[in-house]
Amino acid sequence: QQLLTPVMGADWFLTLQDRSLGFVGGQVTLPIYMGGKINTANRAAKINEKTAVEQGNQNRNALVSELVERYYGLALARQVVEVRQQVVDGVGQHLKDAIALEQNGMIPHSERLYVEFKMAEAERELQNARLQVETIASALNNTLGQQAEVLPVTTMFVLGNLEDVAYYKDLAAKFNPLLSQVALKRQLAKEGVRLQRANFLPQVAAMGGASFYNYQVTKIMPRWAVGVGVNLKIFDGLNREYKYSAAKQTVKQVEVLEMKAGKDIAVLIEKLYNQMNNYANQMKSIDASLAFA
Repeated sequence: QQLLTPVMGADWFLTLQDRSLGFVGGQVTLPIYMGGKINTANRAAKINEKTAVEQGNQNRNALVSELVERYYGLALARQVVEVRQQVVDGVGQHLKDAIALEQNGMIPHSERLYVEFKMAEAERELQNARLQVETIASALNNTLGQQAEVLPVTTMFVLGNLEDVAYYKDLAAKFNPLLSQVALKRQLAKEGVRLQRANFLPQVAAMGGASFYNYQVTKIMPRWAVGVGVNLKIFDGLNREYKYSAAKQTVKQVEVLEMKAGKDIAVLIEKLYNQMNNYANQMKSIDASLAFA
């Protein structure tokens, strides 16, 4: 018993950690494999960049088309003014002759009134043509972003030789910005399928942490740690399956839209091509009639 007294009286309590403690540290997580989400996100970003470029091309083409339409519209409107002025001058001469004939008793007063009516009508058409020129000129300045008067130096013309309609359809299929955007949307939809498929795969990440400052933290606590973590969802209420199925349906919808857009543009090209040929044939017929006259 005397031998056990020192043992029994000794303090066998060991303090592992004080109640008051504090530390400052940091943690870093580095994804190693996310089921393909990282590569999918990078590809989607590149597709969005290409889409923005094609949208810019579409806006540029729209401005060029608007510029051409308003430029040659102004040139044509100025020619209409010249024709209307010639009509006014011609009717004015007829009115002078009618007044002289009426004074000499060669025509009744009603015929002179009819010529005056035609004169008023010709002057009204001339005024309308001048207003049309002002309107188109204002629209052209708006397109050009300037206030100075623009005088067209190139008149309306008719192309002598046209390629076959298949040539223009092929150009549209290759370079039309709208079709390019639809094709990019199809690629983006496919990336969406890959993104949803990644939810079925495990995610692997490297992790590391360390404490920079410690206050009353026990020394048996490690000051740093590194490791690798794996995360794999086994069941989430079929949410992944629904999203994956929806992504595949989106791809099908975009493919149908792409096919329809291609056909619509091809039909539009054929329509405009036939109209252009029709107008060219009308111009030839008019020129032949003028030459015969």
